[in-house]
Amino acid sequence: MAPLIRSGDAVKVVRGSELDVRPGDIALVAFDGGRMVAHCVGGVDPVRTFSLRGVPDPSPAEVVGRVVALRINGFEVRLTAFFRHLLLSQQRLIMTLRRLRGIFGHAVS
Repeated sequence: MAPLIRSGDAVKVVRGSELDVRPGDIALVAFDGGRMVAHCVGGVDPVRTFSLRGVPDPSPAEVVGRVVALRINGFEVRLTAFFRHLLLSQQRLIMTLRRLRGIFGHAVS
């Protein structure tokens, strides 16, 4: 989720499952092998998660919980519904730009 969440930043997570996340949430996701990442939820039923750059995560992944706050440089930032809406809008814009770049070449960035 860089640049929003960087390696070493702390996140506060409410334990949960696929039923507890909505599009725009940041979910803590576990992959085979035990690797965990915090990625944006792009859709539910089934849950689809993406990096902030719009790159989809491989399946299968297990939702471990929902990120409710970030601690960056000693400050805690709560992830409210407003933040969720902004994150989802930004992710959709990035994914649209990536599709356009694929259609028109590298002219669109």
